[in-house]
Amino acid sequence: MKWCRLLWLLAPWFSACKESGASHVAFDREKAAQKASTLVERPVTIHSKPKISDDGAGPWLEASEGDTSLIDHWGDQENSPPVELDPNKTYQFDLLQQPYVVDPSANGGQEFHWFASLVRILDSGQVIYDASICPLHEVQMKREAVPIQYGLPLYPEGFHTARKTKFPNATPYTEGGCVMGANRTTRVFRCEQCIQEQQIWDTAHPQTRR
Repeated sequence: MKWCRLLWLLAPWFSACKESGASHVAFDREKAAQKASTLVERPVTIHSKPKISDDGAGPWLEASEGDTSLIDHWGDQENSPPVELDPNKTYQFDLLQQPYVVDPSANGGQEFHWFASLVRILDSGQVIYDASICPLHEVQMKREAVPIQYGLPLYPEGFHTARKTKFPNATPYTEGGCVMGANRTTRVFRCEQCIQEQQIWDTAHPQTRR
């Protein structure tokens, strides 16, 4: 899952936070998490050649310029990437950076690591991919904060198929994996029509809580 890999990438900071807790009692992760949820996302643009990799769960897109890097899910095992990218070509990547809590001792004295999310990709000034547009309903989505749910979620039968075909961008929360982190929320694009479709589906399948 996407968040499993993202948390794995941030695991060194989480581990350092846990191991050094005794010697850094002044660092309050819960307080830092509350502060992170109030910070405004930072728009960033980079120009980079893309790198596509596959960890067995689906392809990942990587791009970087200077100190800014992007690692984002790029399709899955059942679906091809939303757009084909030439690994030998430089594209413009418009990103939004949001803060995730890390131990200052493992992050140069800073409480936050600014993690980049993909907004759009441009090729010679032309938009070839826009993550803010729902591909199913073809409408502009809203950027909203949603909870991160840690642990193993339970879903009703048929939920995964319904999510892919009816409400791929409802996203009432994101799955954080099994490693409990300090972060409680993350910002994502949400589609109003997807949200309505999931509400209809949930009403018809009330037997299992997620």
